[in-house]
Amino acid sequence: MPLSVPRPLASRHLLPYRAIYDALRAGDPFLAQSAAPLHVNTSDAWLRAILHA
Repeated sequence: MPLSVPRPLASRHLLPYRAIYDALRAGDPFLAQSAAPLHVNTSDAWLRAILHA
């Protein structure tokens, strides 16, 4: 069964991906590496919220 995610929540969930992408496009691997834990934490919190809803 596919998950249905409200658009504002999906947009917020994509922000860490964008930060990693922007850092890589700028040629800054250290900034991309710094953004990765934010992505993992955001994804974890998002999935836990969906599973516990």
